[in-house]
Amino acid sequence: MRILKAILLFTGILFFAGSLLTGCMSRKQPTNKYYVLERPEGAGDSITPRSAAIDGYCEVAPVDVYPAYASQSIARRKESHELVYYSYHHWAVRPGETMTLLVEDYMDQAAVFDGVSTRFWKTSPDFRLETTVFHLEALPENKDMVAHLSLRFTLIDNRDDESLVVHHADRKERLPRKDLNLYAKAMGEIFHEELDRFSRKITEQLGE
Repeated sequence: MRILKAILLFTGILFFAGSLLTGCMSRKQPTNKYYVLERPEGAGDSITPRSAAIDGYCEVAPVDVYPAYASQSIARRKESHELVYYSYHHWAVRPGETMTLLVEDYMDQAAVFDGVSTRFWKTSPDFRLETTVFHLEALPENKDMVAHLSLRFTLIDNRDDESLVVHHADRKERLPRKDLNLYAKAMGEIFHEELDRFSRKITEQLGE
């Protein structure tokens, strides 16, 4: 009788352990998601082909993103001085790398200079365009999500290392709902809107 009880108890334990293991294995595991900073649809459509507004070539320096926001981790501000990072949501590429290419592409299409590139081999560029990103984060506001981007664009004359045109922006945009896809979209739109303002400022201040 004792042997039978022991067998039944052991069988019950094995069944319980097996059911628990099966439940854990069948539970859906979180999936990593990756987001891109892109040029918004229609951006640059209003730019018409024309001769360069500024004589000279411009080098686009790598965009400098403050360390807390420079990795592929997407940051969310929890408290005034506390950031947390999403575990399963990431930038597909480090923001600084993407933004550098976006600046080069936009300035080249806008034809502000005779030529724009991240690297010149046979020509010494007359100007240098530097970009610093101070904040690239999601902010909680009541029950909403807000995209926060603050940055500075600077055009420098390489001959005397003088800052010619500086543009600062600190933008916050409330999203229709909490959605990191919408967050990435808003960041791309804000970045290009400020880049457009900066390019217009260059033309107004330095163009003939």
